[in-house]
Parts: sequence; structure tokens; C-alpha cells
Amino acid sequence: MSGINKLSQFSSMEYWSKTKVLLALRCIHAYRLYRSGVRGRKSVGMEYGKVVHSYVERVSKGELCYKDVPIRYRKPLFNYAKFLSENELSFPNFVEYEIGRDNSVDIGGRSFIGKIDAVWVRGSSGVLVDYKTGYRGKLLEDFEFELQLYSYMFKEVTGINIVRYGVVFLSSGVWDFKVNRGDYSVMYSYLEKLDSVMGSSGDVEYSDRCLDCVFRDVCNISLRHRYDILSKII
Repeated sequence: MSGINKLSQFSSMEYWSKTKVLLALRCIHAYRLYRSGVRGRKSVGMEYGKVVHSYVERVSKGELCYKDVPIRYRKPLFNYAKFLSENELSFPNFVEYEIGRDNSVDIGGRSFIGKIDAVWVRGSSGVLVDYKTGYRGKLLEDFEFELQLYSYMFKEVTGINIVRYGVVFLSSGVWDFKVNRGDYSVMYSYLEKLDSVMGSSGDVEYSDRCLDCVFRDVCNISLRHRYDILSKII
């Protein structure tokens, strides 16, 4: 078996999210698995991040006090409070916004949905924030697609212009922001690449990217590669 998987063409009549776009650009086969309902392996870091996001949300809404947060999750919350203080952002102006199927945003013929971590609204403008728990030396540029996507979607749905957007790395207390001047070029470039990928033949071969893919334990391409290696050893 060659390890090449032929994929059928997909209909554009579906709801897209930043996760699905990034997944399709990384590997069209992984996207196919995700779309069919298969979910990959969750790392310890992913589970930790999910819990931290939950505590940030509850504290922001006044549903939980800092002292009631378990000790292992207090450092990210402390960094979160530091971020708010140094950027003069307050809870009353905080908005967590979910764009679902009932108010999805059309971009380039695709309907987009998504959950925005936080927007601080002042009058007709806002500051959009995406929380991350890991750092690993990444900068705002590594997340600019999703930041531009969320900024565009939020403005389309609410009419509120995002004047700044950025990422906050909760575990390390590092944040990076950028003034939004209405430039969505990164978002559009990603979507152009998506059009190209979705319009391709769908041929997929095993590569080094498969090593850290969350679908590696259920993907027939990855499993076949392991089988081929083991058969040569035995």
C-alpha cells in the first residue's frame, strides 16, 4: 500500500471555524476525519488550557472569586489580572461572544462561526483578546489569522469596530497586541489557500507532520506507516 489516500470533494455548504480552516490547511485528511465526527487525542496541555479558560470566564463574569480557584490554576488567573490592570480594562465592559449558526458570518462564500474569548467594548469600538495557556516563544503573528477572523466577524455581527487585537499567554504572563487598521489580508490569504486545498485532488502522503497530529492513532495513513515499519523490523 502506498500510503496515499484519495479523498472526495467536499461541499461548501457547511459551517466553518478557525479550527477547521487550520486543520484543512495542515492536512486535508485530518479535516475529513474531524468533519466526520472523529476527535483526536487530547493532550494534557489541552485539558489544562480548557480548565484555565473556564476559570477565566467564571472570574470575569463574577461567578467565582480568585481565592476559590484551585492553587494550580491561580498563576494564570494572577497573570490575567495583571494584564487587565496594565491595559486599563475592566470587567463591566467585558463581553464573551459566540457567533453560532443563527448569526454566522459569510466570508468568501463560506459561513463562519466561532467563540471569541473576550472583547472589551467602549462605545462603538472594542479590544479583542484571545487567551492561550502555552507560550513556546510564539508571537502575535502566529495567531493573526484567527484574530483577524474574529475581529471581522464581530464587526459584521455587532457593528462594533475592533481597534486592537492580541493574544494573552496566561501561564507565562506575556501578551502581544496590535492596532487594527481594517487590514484583513492575513485572513484572506488563509482563505485563498483553503480554496486551493479544497479544490485539489485530495492526495495525502505520510510526512513528519503526522508525528504530532492529534489524529495519528486513528488515521489510516499514520497507522499504515507504522505497520510498514514494524513489518520490516519483524
